[in-house]
Amino acid sequence: MPDPIPEIRKREIFRTLVETQDAGLTVSESRVRIAARYSIEVEQLIAIERAGVKANWPPLDITFPTPRFAAQGNERRPNE
Repeated sequence: MPDPIPEIRKREIFRTLVETQDAGLTVSESRVRIAARYSIEVEQLIAIERAGVKANWPPLDITFPTPRFAAQGNERRPNE
């Protein structure tokens, strides 16, 4: 049976779940709250959560730049 939740909606649910956990709710509390908010079963939410983690959906897709250090001895380096 096809999954009735479109991917764009799954991504929205996943983002909300991650943001809720980042705000301080426990994993189990956030799952119950977000499942209720989107009128889905907790089991569906867990499947969405796993898909989001596996696919690195936003907000997990944030990359941080690698610091660049001076190559020459006369150039200033970070924290000097």
